[in-house]
Parts: sequence; C-alpha cells; structure tokens
Amino acid sequence: MRSTAVLMLLALVACDSDGDGLSNGEEKKFGSSPDVADTDGDGLNDFEEFEAGTNPLLQDSDGDTYLDLWEVNEGTSPIDGNDRIYQGYWPYNPNKGAIAWGSGSAILGQPAPTYISGSDQFGDAVDLSDMMGAGKPVIIDISAQWCPPCQDTASWLAGRADSQTMAYFDGNYPGIRDAIAAGDIVWVTILAEDNYGAEPSTDVLHAWDTAYPNPAIPVLNDPAGGYVSRVPTNGFPTYHYIKGDGTVGYLNATNSQYQDFGALDGAMAEAGL
Repeated sequence: MRSTAVLMLLALVACDSDGDGLSNGEEKKFGSSPDVADTDGDGLNDFEEFEAGTNPLLQDSDGDTYLDLWEVNEGTSPIDGNDRIYQGYWPYNPNKGAIAWGSGSAILGQPAPTYISGSDQFGDAVDLSDMMGAGKPVIIDISAQWCPPCQDTASWLAGRADSQTMAYFDGNYPGIRDAIAAGDIVWVTILAEDNYGAEPSTDVLHAWDTAYPNPAIPVLNDPAGGYVSRVPTNGFPTYHYIKGDGTVGYLNATNSQYQDFGALDGAMAEAGL
C-alpha cells in the first residue's frame, strides 16, 4: 500500500492548476508557471509552447521581432530567426482580418484599399494590410525607377542626397526620417514602373534598395496595377497617407508639379512631429 506522501506526490504531478494541458510537475520541468496558462502572454498557452518547442518565458523565442503566435499562424518557424514572416522585418498586423479594407477606389475617411504585392526587394510577397491599421501613420510613396523627383526623395530617405536636397526635405519635414527608423511612421515605396515603363522585377526592386538603402522601407512592385489603379496617381511620385486606424487620410489628387507633399504633413501631424 502506497504511503500518503507518495500519493500526494503523484497527485501534485498529475495536477494541472491552470488548465493549460501541462501538469504542474511538467510545468516545473519546462520552466513555465503552473498557475498561468500562458506564462509569457504571447497568445500561445504553455502546452502549445511545449509542442512548438518555443520558450514559454519569451513572446518572441527566436528574436526576429515576430511573436511566436504570429509565426505559428503564418506558418513560419518561431524558433528559427532566419525563417520569419518578412525577411525585411516589415510590420505585421495580427488584427488586419478584423478591418473591412476598401474593395474599390480609395475614398477619404474610408478604410484603405489593400493588396498583396508580387514581391518586395527580398522576393517576399507583402500583404499591404500588415503595414496599415496598427496605430501608426503610413505614407504610400508611388514612384518609378526612371523618375528623378522619385530618386531625390529616395536619396533623402537614405541620407544620400546632395546637401541642397537634404536641407530642403529636412527643413520642411523635420523628424520624418527618424520617425521612420523608430517605426513611428511607416513608409512604403511602390515602384509602379522600371526604367522602361514596365512592371519592375524583384531585381529592379533590389537595385532600388541598393541605390537608396533604408532598412525600414519596403520596396514593392504592383502587379497589374493592383494598388495604383485604385488611388489617384497622376504622375510620379505620388504620396498618399493612411491613418493609424487604416482609413485614408490624404489622397494626392492633383499632383501639381509632382510636389504635393500633403501626405507627409498628415503623417507628421499624427506622429506628433
């Protein structure tokens, strides 16, 4: 006949105080809390963390900026930093499915139109809704590889423009480059045309990124005009502003002299610059 102490020990091992599927004894071995079903609060309970091989004490086990739950949902590895949602570390919005994104042309004050690009400069397909509706203002920059004003803006964002161009942009739009680097403003460049007026390939996007590097800016193409056809674009560059709630805050409808920077003003105001 087993002693009372042995029976109590067996009961303790079998007990699952937080109901997460791991016994208290297993949680002790695993390093998670027996009293909290999701020890690190990342959306995966401790049993799911155990199954995935992730760290129950870290929301982002592999340190790639994407929470373990997001990676499990997107089918990337939460324990391999090289296998991440976006190679460029672009923003990811886990709540994008709750927004009724625009299905037609962009309308001021209404949810923005969105699309999935053919590729970014790393060859990843990018869901534009990941960039929007997550509380940060977004500037959509529609440019062309052959366009000198587009190149000027890109040079400024890369910190490589001539002194006159840098002084103009930094003087009129102070703090934007720092805000982009900090993630307080999201800047997305869509290259609508390459040097020959055709749809840019991934190689063209990569070349643009190499010429005007900014690690915080995704450079996307636009297969079949999936995005550009839904916003007023009367020339290059054209800038639009999407508010942090995912609604359209500014549309460049006139593009007078290609110098309509109202979108930058709107994003700056929302970011408190």
